[in-house]
Amino acid sequence: MPRRVWTLNTLETPKQDGIYEVRVCKKNELLDCPLTMTGEFKNGEWVLKPVSAFKDHRVIAWRDK
Repeated sequence: MPRRVWTLNTLETPKQDGIYEVRVCKKNELLDCPLTMTGEFKNGEWVLKPVSAFKDHRVIAWRDK
């Protein structure tokens, strides 16, 4: 079984589009507790759904699902 390791989004983004397990936190909140959810990486951008609920969040880490 492959080891699933979290990758910091500031260091590396996925090499291909797809569905990933992501950790998100609120923008500009240093002490916000991260949430773990499913996110889509599409055309070099993270897509979090529903968009309206996560428009003020950013992806801080990701890993293969």
